[in-house]
Amino acid sequence: MNVTGQLSKKPNLLVAEDEVEIADIIEAVAEDLGFQVSCVYEGAQVVALVKKLAPDVIALDLRMPGADGVEIIRELAKMNCRAKIVLMSGMDQRTLSSVQNLGREQKLDIIATLAKPMSLDAIEKVFSPHSVIAERPQELPGSQKRQLVCGYGMQTVFEPDVSLTPEPDSAMPRLTVNLQWRKDDGETLTGAGLFSWAEKQGIGKGLAELLFRDTFCTWRTWSDNNFCPEISLKLDGFLLRDLEIPDILAQLTDFFQIDHSKIILEIDQKAISANSNLVRDILSRLRIKGFKLSVSLDGDGESFIPMLDSLPIDEIIVDLHSLPVGFASSATNMETEFVYSSLTSLARRKGMTVAARNVNRQDLHLFAKQCGFVRARGSQISSSLSVEDVIDYYAKDRTRQLNG
Repeated sequence: MNVTGQLSKKPNLLVAEDEVEIADIIEAVAEDLGFQVSCVYEGAQVVALVKKLAPDVIALDLRMPGADGVEIIRELAKMNCRAKIVLMSGMDQRTLSSVQNLGREQKLDIIATLAKPMSLDAIEKVFSPHSVIAERPQELPGSQKRQLVCGYGMQTVFEPDVSLTPEPDSAMPRLTVNLQWRKDDGETLTGAGLFSWAEKQGIGKGLAELLFRDTFCTWRTWSDNNFCPEISLKLDGFLLRDLEIPDILAQLTDFFQIDHSKIILEIDQKAISANSNLVRDILSRLRIKGFKLSVSLDGDGESFIPMLDSLPIDEIIVDLHSLPVGFASSATNMETEFVYSSLTSLARRKGMTVAARNVNRQDLHLFAKQCGFVRARGSQISSSLSVEDVIDYYAKDRTRQLNG
């Protein structure tokens, strides 16, 4: 019954999906439900069509050419979009949930998610409650120059990971990139201290881009010799405040013809906690672009556990540097092993892996195995290698590096 006199209008649905077959299926189901449907296949055209059509409902694929779902959500938030939004993706549910939370925090009405492949019943269940919508009042319309950094004094070194399990995927060679910088006064900076200094000097982003380019160029040279390892790059906290970072990384990897899944981006837990909304935006876009993501925990990770379902993380990294000598035979060993083993079990159920860093003693190496960690790195595994040493290292029998 048309009580208000405003319910007779067909609700408008905009389907933003680059796979024409999927768009056609959604269109057919939605039209049967009473929607007036428009389809768009290019991400870069979505926002303009939203402004033009003022749809009641938007079905938005996260991975589209021209602009990804997170970029589109950001623009829809800026224009105060009041449409109901359904997110669609063939990626894992954690990524969908991450983007859903991101959109809701930006006051968008994200009503549901659809994971591909999707059934006809699932499509109908999501859209049928919104097939009759009262007509709304008209909505009100609502490069930075990069630093150039001289490479003098910069040295890139690589820290090998080792597999702790017989699983084939974990046996793939992986190298963690570490940057060292020698200042004019002879002081050598590395790690977080280096990027903190670089940020204060106004060259942080330029230094990071230089590291990315140098690393990817090196990988390209290795691949020409049939060596194609995974590369783990640490993203300092200030980079997670820069919305250009996902595009910069994607452009560079594409330029050097590197599969995005070969790149693991390591983020510190503190950086995630510092600005969760902005970080979720960037992490979601990185994940949508095909990069793998890992989080390095503070302590035993208890405070991070509630975030596991809302962030698109592939791997958790536990730092073992604080465990004292003789730890394996101490009374607290069993309790700590239980905590880490529980974390490993929980992560595995959620499709993640757990790795260890700063494995600098044999007892820590054994402890990491006992806890079920998939990978480990540290001086017990290998010292850092120069570019020239990497190929030679992997050409030799690696069991020699593990001290039995």
